[in-house]
Amino acid sequence: MLDRLLPLYLHIEIASINGKPSTPSFIFKPGCRTKQSFTKLTYKRDEQIDVRLLHNDLQQALNDELVRVYGRDNVGTENLIGCGRVDLTLQLGDKYRLYEIKTAFSAKSCIRQAIGQLLEYAYFYQTGFVEKLIVAGPVKCTSVEHSYLKELQSKFNLPIEYYQIKTERFDFD
Repeated sequence: MLDRLLPLYLHIEIASINGKPSTPSFIFKPGCRTKQSFTKLTYKRDEQIDVRLLHNDLQQALNDELVRVYGRDNVGTENLIGCGRVDLTLQLGDKYRLYEIKTAFSAKSCIRQAIGQLLEYAYFYQTGFVEKLIVAGPVKCTSVEHSYLKELQSKFNLPIEYYQIKTERFDFD
């Protein structure tokens, strides 16, 4: 299980020796691979339960929506940057909007879970290519959460926003 953390460990160790990130810069690739919506989870010894893979459904819904607006060649999922993969990327000329999808039941929790990843993707490996950082989730952003984002935008000059993913399959309003 810890084997999957080895690339991250090596990346951090190499970067600390060199004093700079060791991975190549971001390369945009359009497209979205279809993922399953449900899986089976073994519970106890012989019991299985169905598990909804909400993140996959949200990613597909957001991809479909952005493809309708911006075209298939400008939307990509799971683009590699550093040791991570951006959930969804929208290409607008030579600038990009990075979307990090979270499945929490409040926009505040989605923002908290996504902000570190988005900052790393946008500023650690290569700067200047990101137009917006977008936290995407299934719930509506309240006025208090919206004010929090406005404060981050003005105080730290962060191009961060929240986007509610709406789909017919589920509705969290």
